Amino acid sequence: MLRKLIKIVFILLIVVASISIVVNHYIDQDLSALQEAKVTQVYDGDTIQVSLNNNYETIRLIGVDTPEIKGKYNKKNEYYGKKSAKFLKELLPKGRTVYLEADIENTDQYNRLLRYIWLDQEKEIFVNLILLEKGYAETLFFEPNTKFYESFKNAEKKAKENNVGRWGKN
Repeated sequence: MLRKLIKIVFILLIVVASISIVVNHYIDQDLSALQEAKVTQVYDGDTIQVSLNNNYETIRLIGVDTPEIKGKYNKKNEYYGKKSAKFLKELLPKGRTVYLEADIENTDQYNRLLRYIWLDQEKEIFVNLILLEKGYAETLFFEPNTKFYESFKNAEKKAKENNVGRWGKN
């Protein structure tokens, strides 16, 4: 009887430890809450750095993928990469206040914060969506971060149909 009880307690400890590891990976705050941050740098069309809670954090925009630009990790510029990066730099100049919204996962495999970016607290000006509407990005979703999947796919589809941005006939 004592062995069976010890075995059950051991299994429960393993389950609790496993759950805490998973929870640690996922965000532990109110997912609808916006975090105010200041833009400190735009790396490319879908990655920026912000000052958040007196720390510098790299932010990877959720749900969008822009062409790569030549740099530390890429040997050449992909088509429309420079234009995408330039557009985001103009939209998010250094010092601009932005509002960050999380989805399910907090970070990616490179330890970048995964966020949707808004230019206002009322959630009317949506940076991720603007990149798609103007043809600077295409949708790229990784489960479970799919909160805006349908609206992003629709924006990309309209940009393609209307030959906007990178989808234009150059």
